[in-house]
Parts: sequence; structure tokens; C-alpha cells
Amino acid sequence: MHYRINCLNSVKVVQTFDIVDTGEIALSPTNIDFIVHFTAETLRRIAGNLSTLTTPTNFQNAAQSIRNYFAPELRLAHNQRAAESGLAAPQETPNNEPVDAATFAKEIEDIKFYPALGYSGVERNIEMLTEWLHLTNTERKFLQLAYCLSRDIGRGMTGVDDEDYSVGALMTTLCLIKCETNVQKHRVIAAILDEPIESVQALFTPPCRLIGLRFMSANYWHVATNVFLTLGVTEEFVALLETPYRSTAAMRESWLQLEFDWKLQIEKKSAMQMLKRELNKQPIWFCYSQKILGLSHTAANIKTIIHWFSGHKINTAVLEPLAYQLGFEAIREAIKRAAIECGEATQPLNEIAILRALYAATALPKTRVE
Repeated sequence: MHYRINCLNSVKVVQTFDIVDTGEIALSPTNIDFIVHFTAETLRRIAGNLSTLTTPTNFQNAAQSIRNYFAPELRLAHNQRAAESGLAAPQETPNNEPVDAATFAKEIEDIKFYPALGYSGVERNIEMLTEWLHLTNTERKFLQLAYCLSRDIGRGMTGVDDEDYSVGALMTTLCLIKCETNVQKHRVIAAILDEPIESVQALFTPPCRLIGLRFMSANYWHVATNVFLTLGVTEEFVALLETPYRSTAAMRESWLQLEFDWKLQIEKKSAMQMLKRELNKQPIWFCYSQKILGLSHTAANIKTIIHWFSGHKINTAVLEPLAYQLGFEAIREAIKRAAIECGEATQPLNEIAILRALYAATALPKTRVE
């Protein structure tokens, strides 16, 4: 079975069942095709570098996961080689023997690919974001990969084929690629995206506007020990990419709406326990707990929140006039507005823009501030 046939099967599933995920927005056939196609291209690129990106043990596990994803193509290739040699075709692709790195890279590289079925809504929205906020090519590819990882649906669609081991192949592979130091993280991401390492270093160097814009999850970004966690996106960003917009102005208006953070809406004890596990004693944990307990923020707390969601370290004395004036979500939203303003002006996220947005937030009605 060829790659394109699998995509068509996925499209047929969507047309039959209408919705394929648990969210409010159904994935369109072209969006599904984009996810599958981008994931396949990414896994093929990873396969060529896998032996240099991870440990020998993790290489074996990751290679098998990638082989499972491309099982139809590999099975077809084995059958064709057997037919050409006059031997009986093997029933399955061998999966219990150690994988040779060179052979593995070659067999994945030789897989035949077909063009995507069409232009997807997600691709259109990413192009709109790129034009609106002047995203770099590295940022655009990074966001595409992060989005596809959040929708790691496999090729035959979950629940359609009980033997479909392609679901989660990208997640499994990236979890097995460690990035415990910045140097390692930059090298790995550069190889996966096929981008210059200098561009990747710039993406991760504070101020981090992808966090400030609330595209990427700060809670994962700061504690990530593998590539999978580094690529954690916010639920709102996924919804943004999957929502049709008539114009950039409509997209902008939608993104400026106050974010709903479900972790801050659930029962206090459950929220505290969840955030404590997720944040692993990071300084931002205290600021989250203050919000959950309904307490206001000191200037020191505001400094911590700004640093967590932007990378900037603003002097506490400068923030004193804002002490006890803003709630957690209002501070986070102000940083997002500043990041949007700077992106539109083709400028890095800067302290002046953040301070201006924070002072503007104090003039909002109390229901918005708190």
C-alpha cells in the first residue's frame, strides 16, 4: 500500500464519521492529509540522522517505531525484491532483529512518496500567521512540526485498523531523542527541521516570542528533557490553526480574546496537584498557586510570570507600581499582546512593549483584570 492510498483511507474515514477527535472542530480531509504527509516527511528526515541523534538502545526502539509507520511501503519493497530474485515473498517486515543504521537509513530514504492531496486549511493559516507576525522560516517549520505532533493520528486513523501501529510513531521517536542540554537540543532540532543551527539557537534564545504569543506551552518549554516535550503547543494554538478565517484581521481578533486556561478552573486541590507535578518546583509554581487561591501578585511574582512567559527579567523596582493590580491571566494576556505588537512591527519582544501592555491592562474592567 502506498502512502497516498493511506491518506485517501483517512479521508474516507472522516467523510464517513464526520469527526475524528474529541475537540469541537472536526479535522478536514485536507488537514488530515497535511498531518500525515508532514509527519512522514519528518520521520524520513529523522531516519537519515537517527543514529547520531540518540543512544544505541534508543536508536533500536525509535527505528522500529519508524519502520512500523512505513510498514506498508517496506512490505511492498520486500515483496518486489523477492519477486525480482525469484524467492518467496516474506509475510511481514522483520522486526525482531537488530536494526543496522546504514541499512535502515537507506530503506527509509528509498520509500516512494506522493504529493499531498491538496492545500489544507492548516497550511493557509500558517501562511497567514507567517505574514501577520513575520515568522522566520525556522519558526514556521517548528510550529508545523509541533502542530503535527499534537495531532499524531497515524496513517490509517485510530480505531479503524487494530493493527495500525503508525499511531504515535512521531511521538515515540521524539521521546527517545534526549535533549538535556541547550547545545544538544539545538543540534537535534536543527537536524529534524533541516535548518541552520544558528537559526534554531535564535529561536530558543530569550526573549522567546513563541511562548509570549502563547503558541508554545511555557510549562513544557522550560522543563523539557526530550524533543517531544520541547514541541508542546497550547490547545488554543491548535484550535487557531484548525479554525477557518476569512482574513488576517479576523485571525488577530480571535487570538486577542482572553484565553481559557482549564487548569485554573478546576477544583483547587486537583489543580494544585496537577501543576505541582507539571512544573516540578519551578518558581512559577508559586504564582500559579496564588492564582488558584485567589491571591494577588507582588512585584516579585509579576517578575517571575514575565520571565516564565517571555524570557525577560525586568527589575522588580520597575514593577512595584503594578503590585496587587493584576491577576495571573491578565499578566499573561498582556505579554501576549506585547508579543503580537512586536511581531507586527518586525521587532523582538521587548521590555517596553511588555510594560506598556501591563499598564494598559490595569485600566481594564475588573472582570477582565482578575
